[in-house]
Amino acid sequence: MLERKLAAGECVYLDGGSGSELQRLGAPMHPSIFGAMATMTNPDILQRVHEDYIRAGCDIITTNSFYSSRNLLAAYGLGEEVGALTRGAVEVALRARERTSGVKQVAIAGSMSHALPVYEGTAQHDPGKRPSPEEMQLNFHESADILKRAGCDFILLERMNDPQMTGWAVRAALQTRLPVWIGLSAVESWDGELLGDLDHQAPVEELVDEVVEMGASACGIMHTVPAIVDPALDVLRQYWPGPLFAYPESGRQRGSAWEFDAALSPERFARHCLQWREAGVQILGGCCGITLNHIQAMIGALSRRQAAG
Repeated sequence: MLERKLAAGECVYLDGGSGSELQRLGAPMHPSIFGAMATMTNPDILQRVHEDYIRAGCDIITTNSFYSSRNLLAAYGLGEEVGALTRGAVEVALRARERTSGVKQVAIAGSMSHALPVYEGTAQHDPGKRPSPEEMQLNFHESADILKRAGCDFILLERMNDPQMTGWAVRAALQTRLPVWIGLSAVESWDGELLGDLDHQAPVEELVDEVVEMGASACGIMHTVPAIVDPALDVLRQYWPGPLFAYPESGRQRGSAWEFDAALSPERFARHCLQWREAGVQILGGCCGITLNHIQAMIGALSRRQAAG
């Protein structure tokens, strides 16, 4: 279904944030792994999040496995939960798809990230809990294999911002022989340079150069504020000739919670998506802080534009 739409140049609707929606609907947040535990503690809320996005018209729902890698969980004494959390995230998404089977065809994206341990209650990396390079590579393969065996349709690599870890994650995902989509993130430094993030300090060009020839099915920009999405896409277009996606964030993360005080309104979000679509981006959605209301506004605006010709 996705391949046909992409080949025909059609728009594909990705869902919005999962973790921030779980928080909004009352699921408790872990101080260091945000909404990951909700897969086990609040699967009913997670399933509702997925079902709401499907009923809104999304073509893709994303598993709640962003924070489920052993790279992260082992640092908090949760390494043995990797299988249960990752499989469970896919199983909840599958149940949501089954429950809404009469709505539309939906693909399930198996989310993987290279998130690393942070100091409790902050977003700052804790180097003392960082796994070794050898451990990280094994852990990426473990996560990718679990996602495939659990039944996701493709692997979505999210918030890729470090060239070395991104390369390891891409190789692990490709070995599953599932389609792989690569979501790069970007920030602007004090002197105007586009970086993957302020911790790793890797220019976006270096990130793109690391991955575009590795065999991805789609590449895009995510976990990035809308104002930075445009210049980051401009860089990506110089290297990547295939399908592009954009799914920005809104608000800001403060420790274990997502704050919406700087949130982007659904209407403004929809206008950004219209502009990205006109610029050739085929796959549109949102991540942290992008709610069901944002996705409904986006799909409504894009559908009206398409109907108007």
